[in-house]
Amino acid sequence: MLKLIFLFATGAVFSGGVTPAKKDTTPRAKPDVVKYQIYDLNEVSPEFPGGAEKFLEFVRANLKKISGASGKKVILIFMVESDGSITNITVGRGINEEANQEAIRVMKLSPKWTPGSQMGKAVRLACTAPIKFN
Repeated sequence: MLKLIFLFATGAVFSGGVTPAKKDTTPRAKPDVVKYQIYDLNEVSPEFPGGAEKFLEFVRANLKKISGASGKKVILIFMVESDGSITNITVGRGINEEANQEAIRVMKLSPKWTPGSQMGKAVRLACTAPIKFN
């Protein structure tokens, strides 16, 4: 039994006059080079319905005043899904917990965006948006 285990461990099994196969040394063609197409991630960026100006109006209409946040910005990072819905909202740069949560609340109220597209197909893309408190 030990002999059999040792033979399998070395990869050589000789029994009944069988010799190991010779190593194939025939030259082989190089495999085809795989080419990757690099896409411009901003072929068509996601957009709030009506554009950036309408987004600012939406934020101004829905954002509550937070003491100590006047004139400051919360930078939100979020995903615009291929159906235009907003998901995975996080704070990239915040002010304080109250202001950060208010900015997230307003972004959750956002209507569906026009999704970004790549080669004519709607795709999921990450976006950032500054939410400025006045």
